[in-house]
Amino acid sequence: MFHLHGIPDLGFLRRSLRASSSEISDKASCESTQAIQTISLELPSSSSTQELSAAVFPVSGFSENGDSEAEKERENNLELETRKEMVFDLVSDAELVAVPPGSRYHVGMFTGKNWAPTLLMECGYAISVNDIPKLQQLMWIINEVSSPYGDCDQRLASCFLQAFFYRFTGTGVKHYNTLCCAAEKSSSYNERRRILLKCQEALPYMTFGHVVANGALMEVLQQEPKVHIVDISSTFCSQWPTLLETLAMQPGKAPQVRLTVITFSKDQPPELIMQDVGSRLTKFARLMGIPFEFKVVQQMELEKLHPSMMDLRSDEALVINCIQSVHLVPDYVADGVRSRDRFLSVLHSASPKVLTILEIDQNMSDADFVISYSNTLRFFATFFDSLEGNFPRASRERMVLERICTRSMVSSLACDRSINSVRRQQDSSQWCVRLKNAGFTSYTLSKETVDDVGALLKRYKEGWGHFQGDDGFLYLTWRGQRTAFASAWKPR
Repeated sequence: MFHLHGIPDLGFLRRSLRASSSEISDKASCESTQAIQTISLELPSSSSTQELSAAVFPVSGFSENGDSEAEKERENNLELETRKEMVFDLVSDAELVAVPPGSRYHVGMFTGKNWAPTLLMECGYAISVNDIPKLQQLMWIINEVSSPYGDCDQRLASCFLQAFFYRFTGTGVKHYNTLCCAAEKSSSYNERRRILLKCQEALPYMTFGHVVANGALMEVLQQEPKVHIVDISSTFCSQWPTLLETLAMQPGKAPQVRLTVITFSKDQPPELIMQDVGSRLTKFARLMGIPFEFKVVQQMELEKLHPSMMDLRSDEALVINCIQSVHLVPDYVADGVRSRDRFLSVLHSASPKVLTILEIDQNMSDADFVISYSNTLRFFATFFDSLEGNFPRASRERMVLERICTRSMVSSLACDRSINSVRRQQDSSQWCVRLKNAGFTSYTLSKETVDDVGALLKRYKEGWGHFQGDDGFLYLTWRGQRTAFASAWKPR
């Protein structure tokens, strides 16, 4: 059985481990497909100020209380019942017993605050040296002290536990694909948009990227009579009202703007998803006095994107905007070229005046497992802490974001690196090398753009910060820890 928000019932994990490996795969896949209630979001994004985006893309029919009290109570009861019956430890490929007497690990060691990173790092070391008995004991402890509805440490440990389970049972790729498929199929456009706008209000991850990108775009688009924006993002175009307004306010005649949105959603035809978005943007552009054209192109495999799909025109100033999208290109080798490198080369061949990129600053793809694992743990510990400080524990939006994190953990820890469909994050230095090899050169963002980011972050809770690195990138921080980076590039 699964809990209501797509978080596995740990009793199910225990029963599955006792089954044969084939039964595990079939049962887990079946139950995941039928019951996981997730929403597809590649970390929500927005581009302009929240107020302007909300005005152009209003959300109706939204209840601030989220799920009903009865449903929450039912979930909590299920969780308590599962905890009472659970005795979690691996002693063979498919058996569970309690932690053996005399073990140096016990529940009392992991209380208070910030215990999860310590415990989870111990798990990483045990995995790296294949110390199964130690990992068995640690997983039993995680089961006892974690909860998908608890505090930051409990929720972080609960998500990692799922990734450990899938790694042990060898079902990581199958579960990862199931989770992604369920996320695509179980969400509606209105729900995604609602979640996106609510997350923008609480977290600056996407608004940070949008302010940086819009600032970089305005630096190259001033006085351009015709502008073509290629948007490769899953942001429902919430970035563009502010840019349109800024373009309309510059001296002289307003430019003609053509917006091509590359959508990679697999659940519905793009015209059904984006019809309302295009209509609202067109009305807003008309209000601003800007000639505007809107087009959607569906390309589910970004690594197969081709310049011909963008309908390029020689008399237009082309800009390409990638918000949390380049990491969605799987990094496999075909014909001697890595797919991510081929994708960046395609963007370079389109000869944009500027390419803007926002990505999570996280290396989950290092060949050394301990380095990759410690980076993964550091980022998610920081991210979960930011959720704790900005969302109530019962927040629907918080649970959605935590499910996205779980998918990323499963991808990083439980999936074979040779599988083409698996997507892993890379950090700013890795993307910098790739972009330079593709023929791009970065440029330092203006002081005005940096100041705009500072003004934006003042609107959020204390703890958020930013700085400009020696590489010219702008970095977003939470309590001093780097979380995301934004950068601008031009073809050499």
